[in-house]
Amino acid sequence: MKGYRFLSLLSSFAGRAVVFFFIVSLLCLSLYILGNYQDFLDSTQLFLLAGLRVSLSLEMITGIWLAGFLVRRNIREHRPFAIRWILLTLSFCASAVLLAALRLVQQWLHS
Repeated sequence: MKGYRFLSLLSSFAGRAVVFFFIVSLLCLSLYILGNYQDFLDSTQLFLLAGLRVSLSLEMITGIWLAGFLVRRNIREHRPFAIRWILLTLSFCASAVLLAALRLVQQWLHS
């Protein structure tokens, strides 16, 4: 971003936030699967599911935020950010699928 350095920093922050929340989501999911295999306490499993839901939701919100910045940068700088778009799309789709699967698991646990 040529004119506004602040918007450039926000765009960079949004990209890093998406990556951070994706890694946190993978960590929570792997701990849940590992704990499920080892028969951890139910309260710990529910805590991991709640953390997974929050991190997936935050990842999707920051993904939408990053998409807005990428559109603005595409228009303003007249250059495509193809790799960023592909990674953002893959991250967003994976989060949406995991969030839908998480809702199914939570409904199954409550019934």
